[in-house]
Amino acid sequence: MRRSHWHWLPLLGLFTGARLNELCQLYVGDIRKAGGIAFLRLTNEGEGQRIKGKGDDIRSRDVPLHRELIRLGFWEFAEDQRQDGHTRLFGQLKADASGYFSGKTSEAFSTYLKQIGVKTAKTSFHSFRHTFKDACRACGVEPHLSNALLGHAELGTGSVYGTGGYGLPLLRDAVDKVDYQSLSLEYVKPYSG
Repeated sequence: MRRSHWHWLPLLGLFTGARLNELCQLYVGDIRKAGGIAFLRLTNEGEGQRIKGKGDDIRSRDVPLHRELIRLGFWEFAEDQRQDGHTRLFGQLKADASGYFSGKTSEAFSTYLKQIGVKTAKTSFHSFRHTFKDACRACGVEPHLSNALLGHAELGTGSVYGTGGYGLPLLRDAVDKVDYQSLSLEYVKPYSG
């Protein structure tokens, strides 16, 4: 199970706010480290990869791994996938006829939510994205940083000046501010290969 997309996707959604397809399509090489900071590179550069955006707003973004993902062994999982010669992080996921890697996973997740009695018209995997945005706000992450993490366009004239992008240390500090105080992950065993 701890090698499965079913183990990692909800945790990644909760602690990165990434869209389901952005996570399902990850290549092993999209899990990186620079300056001692582990991060996801969410991009449309690899074969079959796509990220949401319009025109010139479509660009890769780096999302540092939250300290809980590190504690739970996500970096080690990705390294094991790399050492085992896998190209995609979740190689068991295949693109559908439209080219999305998330189609069947999204349907299965909604079915799971129904089975456990929490499915409503407003709950889906995408709810993790909203939860992350709300947690950023509640934990004092500045809106321009949460927008950068989520791949949202910045508003206002000032957003068009400069080279764009924020450094990994600043983004890591923002991600690590996110704290789900009512959530205990103590029962989730760290990845051990």
